[in-house]
Amino acid sequence: MRSPLIALVVALIITQILSAKTSTSTLYGSHMVFQRDMPILVWGFDDPGQEVVVNFAGTSAKTATNSDGEWRVELPAQSANAEGQKMTIEGSSSLTLDDILIGELWVLFGRSNVGFPLEKTVNGKAVAAESDLPLVRINSLYDKPSLDPAKDVQARGWKIMTPQVAGKQSAVGFYFTRALQRETGIPVGLIKSGWGGSPGYMWIERSIYEKAFPPGTKEKNLEWLADFEAESHSYHKSGEGAREYSDQRKNERIGALYHPFVEPIVGLPVSGIIFYCSGTSAEETEIVATTYRSAWGRDDMPFLYVQIPPNGGPKDAKQPWGDPNFNGAFDALDRSGRLQNSAMIVTIDTGEKSGKKDIHPPIKEPVGERLALAARGLALHEELVFRGPRLKDAQFSGGQCIITFADVGSGLMAKDGDLEGFAVSSDGRTWEWAKSAEISDDQVIIESGISDPRYVRYGVFGHPTGNLYNKEGLPASVFSTAVSYPE
Repeated sequence: MRSPLIALVVALIITQILSAKTSTSTLYGSHMVFQRDMPILVWGFDDPGQEVVVNFAGTSAKTATNSDGEWRVELPAQSANAEGQKMTIEGSSSLTLDDILIGELWVLFGRSNVGFPLEKTVNGKAVAAESDLPLVRINSLYDKPSLDPAKDVQARGWKIMTPQVAGKQSAVGFYFTRALQRETGIPVGLIKSGWGGSPGYMWIERSIYEKAFPPGTKEKNLEWLADFEAESHSYHKSGEGAREYSDQRKNERIGALYHPFVEPIVGLPVSGIIFYCSGTSAEETEIVATTYRSAWGRDDMPFLYVQIPPNGGPKDAKQPWGDPNFNGAFDALDRSGRLQNSAMIVTIDTGEKSGKKDIHPPIKEPVGERLALAARGLALHEELVFRGPRLKDAQFSGGQCIITFADVGSGLMAKDGDLEGFAVSSDGRTWEWAKSAEISDDQVIIESGISDPRYVRYGVFGHPTGNLYNKEGLPASVFSTAVSYPE
């Protein structure tokens, strides 16, 4: 007769066998894309001390989990491959991932315009219906703001861009990946994460933010922090996951999106990062770029950031809507040289044309296409024009202003009519529309219409009307000579 003790031991053994399960981070899965020409890193979870073997593309790696049940292996880099391959993982149980491609892998972070779906954009439904793109894959992350360190992300799984899938996907992500895949001919993957209305500081780890902005300089951000931190830790300890807050302010905490969305994927080999957080300050954008690069251990990792689009407001130069220097500060950052191997994506021509306020403009194709151009120039080192004209110099003489531009490509041009969008000032505060503006080679010659012009700006209004482009079809960046970037 079996003793109760033996029966208990057998039951425990059976329970352990049945409960043991080898898993990867949710970053991984069938249909995913690994970054080409970089080591392939794979990580996941199993029982503590468990040996784990990963096999992929004729290579193999072995490791054992640590005391927390975490494992990580590195496999050799692979060249681009559009043929689906299988990965097997053997631990306390077996796991197989199918149809894995090798190509270009990018990460997209930001606000609600990141998640704005293709089907809601101009011609989006028709575009989605024709989008059979087997070499384009996307994995969307989801979670709630939290200040607790996270070991893994929550992901919806890798999707192949088919007509049935495309309409619900990020419009900017769709147009970016479609253009990049079309021009390179290799697989393209995107890991996407957006949180509506998120300020830039939510994407920055707290200690880094406070080093850049000591307490007292960003009072309203810091004063909300203590109670959120206590609530967050308490809630996570309950095992129920991140808390949903009815008060939106309680979500807006320093680092509250860094931990659930960024921290768990740091180190994953990617081609570059896109930050579409329009409304974030230029200074916070710079901090995001430098700290993410540092976290990834790649100081030259391509970093693309998207300018805030037009969002309604008056066209009167004397009464600019919102902060007239906001986009001017982004241009100053772009021209400062502080962020090498980066590009600002200009969106001056993608907003609501009527002038009404719309924080989700439905014109997303140019944004995605311009991101793809910048990716090709910065990450793939293709010889092509991927920027619009940028301010190089401004000289004033009498009532005239001579502006010299860089990145003119094959030449400057005014799109759809006479050149417009320039305003002048003698004090940097009171502005008047320029009397006239004419193109001459890489310069714009402005007759100011005022006696002593000392400052000039272009397109830095809530609803800008600028139409200066290079002949490659890329719009000039908004700028203001009254704005300089902090040293």
